[in-house]
Order: sequence, then structure tokens, then C-alpha cells
Amino acid sequence: MEDHYRILGVSHDATQDQIKKSYRQLAKEYHPDKNGGNKRAEEKFKKISEAYSVLSDEQKRIEYDNPQPAFTNVGGGRNPFSGFGGFGDIFSDFFGDSFSQNNAQTHRRSNQRQPKNPDLHLKLQLSFMDCIKGEEKAILYKRSCLCTVCDGHGHDIAQNVGICKYCEGHGKQTQRHGAMVVQTTCGGCGGSGMESPLACFGCHGQGTIDEEVSRNVKIPKGIKPGQRIKIAQSGHMVNFRSPAGDLYLEIVAPDSEGEFTRKDNDIFSDAKIPFTTATLGGEIQVNTINGRGTLRIPRSCQPSSTLMIQGAGVESHRGKKGNHYVNIDIAIPRTLNQEQEQALKNLRDIL
Repeated sequence: MEDHYRILGVSHDATQDQIKKSYRQLAKEYHPDKNGGNKRAEEKFKKISEAYSVLSDEQKRIEYDNPQPAFTNVGGGRNPFSGFGGFGDIFSDFFGDSFSQNNAQTHRRSNQRQPKNPDLHLKLQLSFMDCIKGEEKAILYKRSCLCTVCDGHGHDIAQNVGICKYCEGHGKQTQRHGAMVVQTTCGGCGGSGMESPLACFGCHGQGTIDEEVSRNVKIPKGIKPGQRIKIAQSGHMVNFRSPAGDLYLEIVAPDSEGEFTRKDNDIFSDAKIPFTTATLGGEIQVNTINGRGTLRIPRSCQPSSTLMIQGAGVESHRGKKGNHYVNIDIAIPRTLNQEQEQALKNLRDIL
């Protein structure tokens, strides 16, 4: 049985940080993705992985350092990729999703689902009549997409990364203040022990870029402020193995314009009528959202009465129509000529 410590190039009293750092360097060097089918490198990578699977687990390491008769064959001939534990985080630092795909042949690929791309939620400003009439609108927006220069890593994964010069690979820095010793995470490498790679010039290290998208959106007739329109697969695209997320547009629009006020699918407005019309009844012309309409005034109509024009409100996309309600105000003449004044006096005397 080969010495796991020798394979990883660490001493028998190495700390977990030292074991992890050595493994990261060797795994990067011998990973199959970096060696193009080199069988020797593949075998070396398997041995490195097997050694790390034992030495990174405290219980397995104790058993390895103190072998018992029942523990004679570390790994037992099993596939060294079948129990990686925390390897995923380490490999993703170097190889991203490509490692997950290669390893998936032996490590639950068939059961894993790719993460869904995030949905995008935006507000769409419409006018009062845009909501009522409905129409097609051209919109321009930005969404996050995977950087095609670095495939979302934020840096060139093929770039050689050396040991951090600030902490010499330990991931921590020690400072002495008299008798007191303070140990902090290395600010140069963030605790990884490795030099930070140069940021990708395409995404400046973010892994994603903003993409400007143009879409034609069909506005349903009668849509209300606060309602949302869903456009499938037009959201963020940060994982190219899954469909884009959905785009949700929340409608923002005023509930009144000019003389009209909208409540659900009904329209409200005001109208002043002569007191003679209010008394005797008749018909008047009023403005509606569909043009001029006729409103019938009943006899003895009182001030603040509300009259309705049926079906003259907002039509929904299902074809259902609201009503138009008119609040009646009585117009009192400010001036009267002698004949009018005398006629009103005569009327007053006989009422």
C-alpha cells in the first residue's frame, strides 16, 4: 500500500490546511481535464484523490495511522471518485462545472438536476389608455448572462496560480503585539493560500455580463395596474445548461386620466346638467373611453345621483365589459334676464 502522505507530498504531522493546499495544487496539475487523456496523469489523479479522501477525514486518518487487521486495503478496490465528500468545492475553484460533468459518470449524474436560471422582475410603465386598449409594445431591458470569455469563472482557469506571497500558502497571517499573537485570514488570498488569478477581461471577474435584450410584448386588453405579464425564458441566463429564467413585467399605470377614473373595469366621470333637464328628464351626450355616448336623464333627477351607461366601461381580454358611471351635478345659472327671472317666479308661485 502506497503512503498517502508521500503521494500528497506532506509530512505525517501535516495540518488539514496543509493537506488541503497540497491536494489543490496536485489536483489542478493532474486533473484529466488538463491532461487530455493522459493515462499516467489519470492514474496519478486517482491516487491523489484516494489519499485526500482518507487524510481529509479525521476518523479515516486515525484509522490509517493506526491500522487494524480489518483495515488492510484502503479504498477496497472501489472507484476513488465515489465518495468525494467535500471535493466538489475544491474542484469547482479550478474546473467549474466541467469537473461536475466528467465526474458525473460515477457520481450521481443521472440524479442531479441543473439549477434553474433566475427569473427577472421588472416594472413596465403604461399610460391609462394603453391599459384599456391593449397593444404591442417594444421594450428594451438588461439581463445577466454567463460570460462567454471565462465560462462564468471570472478568470482563466488555465492560468497558473502560485502560492500566495503574503501568507506563503498558509491562508492565515500571524502578527505579534508584544506577548500577544493575533492570527487573521490572509487578506491577499482570502484564506485560500493561492494567488488570486487575474480577473477576466470580459466580465471583470464577475462571471456574468449584462446583455441588452429587445422584445415585443403584447399588452392584453383591459390589463390592470399591479397585474403581471409573464414572458417565458426571457429572464437571466447564468447557467447555459438550463433554459433562461422567466421575465415578469409588473404593470405600472395611473388610475385616472382627464375626466375619467377607473375602478376595476368600470369608468367614472362627472356631468353637469341644467336644472330643467334634471326636472323634466331627457338625454345628454357624455364622453366615454370609446367616444361620445348617450346618457338618459330620468325625471326629477337629484344632485349627486349616479347614472349608468351599461357596457361602456373597460373590456377585459376575456370580452367582459364594465360600465360607465356618471355622477350628476345640477348647473345653476349665474345670471338671468328679466323674462327668465319672471318665469322662475311664476313657477315658484305654482309649485
